[in-house]
Amino acid sequence: MAYEQVLSANPKSMGTQKGWCLQNVRLAFGIKVGKYPSAKADMLAQKKAGTLHPLSTIPTNCAVPVYLDTASQYEHVELYDRGIWYSDGKKVSAPASSTVFGW
Repeated sequence: MAYEQVLSANPKSMGTQKGWCLQNVRLAFGIKVGKYPSAKADMLAQKKAGTLHPLSTIPTNCAVPVYLDTASQYEHVELYDRGIWYSDGKKVSAPASSTVFGW
């Protein structure tokens, strides 16, 4: 399914501060202040709202945040942009975790 990018993302604008993954991803979308304090809180809100999608449906034509299960109590979020993964402002070859909550 093709999705329409409503809010453009720019990986070059992504933050790089370790431990601030949600803020780093927000910056890629030009969002300076968010509603939730952590990737886990944001992901749980998406799940509750019914807007958390399985990885099998990740769009290839736009950028989306992807929520990952990690050892951290706050979990982790990365940017997936047209087949390329970004974590804390750096291009990575694969998601930081093999367990993905969704996008």
